[in-house]
Amino acid sequence: MKKKICLFSALISVLIAGYSLSSADDFQEGIAAYNKGDYTATYHIFLKEAQKGNPSAQYKLGFMFANGQGVLKDDKEAVKWYRRAAERGLSAAQYNLGVMYEEGWGVVRDDQEAVKWYERAAERGLSAAQYNLGVMFGNGNGVQQDDKKAFEWFRRAAAQGLLPAQYNLGLMYASGLGVEQDDKAAFKWFQLAAAQNDIKAKCRLAMMYASGLGIAKDILKAKQLAREGYETGNEICKMVWDQNHLENY
Repeated sequence: MKKKICLFSALISVLIAGYSLSSADDFQEGIAAYNKGDYTATYHIFLKEAQKGNPSAQYKLGFMFANGQGVLKDDKEAVKWYRRAAERGLSAAQYNLGVMYEEGWGVVRDDQEAVKWYERAAERGLSAAQYNLGVMFGNGNGVQQDDKKAFEWFRRAAAQGLLPAQYNLGLMYASGLGVEQDDKAAFKWFQLAAAQNDIKAKCRLAMMYASGLGIAKDILKAKQLAREGYETGNEICKMVWDQNHLENY
């Protein structure tokens, strides 16, 4: 069930808030330089702002060190700057710090610390952190294994449209993990994930259409959904295709 996602730079556009006009203008200058690919200029602008205590600049500086943009790649420096921004409540920095602890990048690997930072970001509504927290509870990494808590965090992330959370929610409803088994609910979440073009979800839907679980049996629909996964080698789609002899329809 584990597949961690990484959003590192995806939230940069929503992290500019709460600073003086001059500070915000300077930070925007750094954003403009970054978008132009002038990472050297970006680094100097963000470093100046980060040293003033601007958490968005601290966060972005951490990202630049983590990815070697305008500076030599340095995970320890990335952790340092992520931590400063995370301690000031920036959810993206909290999430990234959790990733660094979970992977052991720039710090000693520590699942409990990863969970701590994922929880802070998750409580602030960050869907990626909610998803990763669900993974941690589902696998019992850094916390006591708890399917109900895993389900709840996946549910929160899925409600925000996060594809892997929608898929995992479908799996949990289908198998009755952390929630009462419910084929119709499983179908709903697989359908939402499939609408985002997830092959695995399409294959699960094909299985449900072929067997009439959670939906009226429809072999032609099962064939339509299974074809793409079958052609790319997905094991579930191959099983559905072969067991139901879909080549005959």
